[in-house]
Amino acid sequence: MSRERRPAEQDSVDYHFVSEERFRQKIARGDFLEWAEVHGRLYGTDRQATEEVRRRGLDILLDVDVQGAASVKAAQPDSILIFLLPPSFAVLEARLRGRRTERFRQA
Repeated sequence: MSRERRPAEQDSVDYHFVSEERFRQKIARGDFLEWAEVHGRLYGTDRQATEEVRRRGLDILLDVDVQGAASVKAAQPDSILIFLLPPSFAVLEARLRGRRTERFRQA
C-alpha cells in the first residue's frame, strides 16, 4: 500500500508499505491479484503471495472493498465472497473518525 504507516503498524508485518512509484511499477507488471486507488492511496494484494498459499492447499481470507472483491472474483472464479456490514452507519462513522486518518466531507 502507498499510504503512510500508522503509529502501531510495522512494515512487512501489518502491511507492505511502498512508494507510489514502486506500487505503480508493480501494477504495470501485473504483480497484484487485485488493487485499487481509494481516497488517493493505493492498496493491493500480492498475486505471488496468494498463489503460494493456494499451492500449499490453504485458504485465504482477504479484507478488501467491493471493487477489490470483484477483481478477485474475476481472477479466481472459485473464490467465495462475503460482504460484512457494520452494525450501523453511526458505528462506521465513529470507527473512522476514531482513527483520525480519514477526511470527511460535510453532507
